[in-house]
Amino acid sequence: MMRIAAILLWLVLGFCFAGGSSMAANWGFLKDTPISNFTKEDMQLFTDTLKSGLDHAADGAKVSWSNTETGAGGTLTFLATREQPDTVCRQVQIANKAKGRQGNVIHIFCRNSAGEWKARQ
Repeated sequence: MMRIAAILLWLVLGFCFAGGSSMAANWGFLKDTPISNFTKEDMQLFTDTLKSGLDHAADGAKVSWSNTETGAGGTLTFLATREQPDTVCRQVQIANKAKGRQGNVIHIFCRNSAGEWKARQ
């Protein structure tokens, strides 16, 4: 179940970080996850917090986000950083909630040569 949640998160974040408007086009497969209940503002708050944390948070740091208008929110815990010759990867625990749904996954994000963070496949 955790693996399925991680794959779903990877797909959604791939759309998010690509900036594609196709993100909202096919949400049927995410109907039981918190992110499926995010508003546009929730998604923006979440991705802004994630990107900022990936760039600046120390290992072990917990960063929270919340939208007081919708009640959605979550905590990102930056677990570990691995530097490689051509990239930096970070392991992040993501716990989100929205409209009565809660989810918790651990995922790895790597910075590409253009400086963009991408979810690792």
